[in-house]
Amino acid sequence: MNIALGRAEEIRTRFAERPADEPPMRSLRAVLLDVSERLDDDLGDWRQRVQLVHEHPASLHPRYVAGYASVERALVDELASRMGTDPDRDLRPRLLVATAMAAVRAATETWQAAGSQTPLEALIGEAFAQLADGLG
Repeated sequence: MNIALGRAEEIRTRFAERPADEPPMRSLRAVLLDVSERLDDDLGDWRQRVQLVHEHPASLHPRYVAGYASVERALVDELASRMGTDPDRDLRPRLLVATAMAAVRAATETWQAAGSQTPLEALIGEAFAQLADGLG
């Protein structure tokens, strides 16, 4: 139902494979863009599933949110390990991952609301660019 559903381990692994000295947000952007670009093969089905979530939020939204939450947990743990910190004591890993996932959610919702006219990966790229610019 979202780019995260069923992909937590894949996304965590892809993040772990990024260069250790790469800035965290750059790594998150690269991995999440890569995952969104690979959705092109299933785009029609995926678009219908996202629409179903919007049409039946009471029954489907919890699973939609759970998909993102599982990716966030995996990425927080991986990022904290990379940073050499404890995510239960250091806000940075959670804040970075939550910000990246919020960019993906905002892009996905905009993509769906606009009738999927703009490629999803372009909207995700734009969301990360706006974050980098301080949402100016």
